[in-house]
Amino acid sequence: MFCFSICKKWFFFDEHVQKAYNILYHYGLMGLLDKASKSTGGSMMKKLEDYVRSIPDFPEEGIIFRDVTSVLQDADGLHLAIDTMQELIKDLEYDVVAGPESRGFIFGTPIAYNQHKPFVLIRKKGKLPCETVSIDYELEYGTATIEMHKDCIKPGQKVLIVDDLIATGGTTEAMIKLVESLGGEVVGVVVLMELAGLNGRAKIADYRLDAAIVYPGK
Repeated sequence: MFCFSICKKWFFFDEHVQKAYNILYHYGLMGLLDKASKSTGGSMMKKLEDYVRSIPDFPEEGIIFRDVTSVLQDADGLHLAIDTMQELIKDLEYDVVAGPESRGFIFGTPIAYNQHKPFVLIRKKGKLPCETVSIDYELEYGTATIEMHKDCIKPGQKVLIVDDLIATGGTTEAMIKLVESLGGEVVGVVVLMELAGLNGRAKIADYRLDAAIVYPGK
């Protein structure tokens, strides 16, 4: 009698669990729950910044180095990074995605692919085979040059710039000027990380900037 009572209660519980499962499955929610559970090992879902490895005192004392490789080498981290960046600029209308070597290629190409847009390369001097336009810009120690193919952007095209990081803003500002020299219109910049303490946002204050993660320091 005791066994029958326990079995009856278990059957009642199991029946309701099955009904709940069927409802979730019907509305397409079960797959999302399964995916979330697998990606987090059954624990609470990780935030994007949880995938970034922070290394103190590198490359010099007092600096916290934000390592993007720990995001890239984790399938869930990479997926979340691209999805988050893409979500930030979902309201933007653009014709072309542009990104600098090398990590701008990594984050820019998936966004271009997902939105069926062309991707154009911004490279260091001497790396592109056809006729180029170039711009020099200041670094902390010295100068650098970046280039684009002269035919990669047509006058009037709206351009989204994608990169992994904005720090002082010098490289980003140079990329904007380079695009504009070809007649393109920069409608936005989206980055994985912003080091707000270096005030790069102020250097491109006239342009829209979206960052998936904002760190207050350097």
